[in-house]
Amino acid sequence: MYVTIIGNLTRDPEPQQGPKGPWVRFTIAENYKDGGESKTNFWNCSAFNGLAENVISKYAKKGSHVIVAGVANQSKKDGTTYTNINVDRFQFNNSGKKPESPAGTAPIGAGEYPDDDIPDAF
Repeated sequence: MYVTIIGNLTRDPEPQQGPKGPWVRFTIAENYKDGGESKTNFWNCSAFNGLAENVISKYAKKGSHVIVAGVANQSKKDGTTYTNINVDRFQFNNSGKKPESPAGTAPIGAGEYPDDDIPDAF
């Protein structure tokens, strides 16, 4: 099953070296509401080769807000189901942060479009 998860890294990624090349292991906490109650899913993730070595190992840190997509595999051990995502897409999700403007300046884009330049809708 192919999944997309949005959440925060629970700890710094753990770089590994395997027989087929570099890989990295990390866990994402995904917060959501269920009937008004706050809940959290924890997703174990693995990424391989260039994605692992050149992106995740270098730039991802505990608390990074990320979007990952990949194939989810489930296994059972002692009656507990574990899900691991083999990540093939990784993106930092900074959409919640607004760019800061230097002190004494207008926000980005302010004044670019005077009112008289905006066409009427009707």
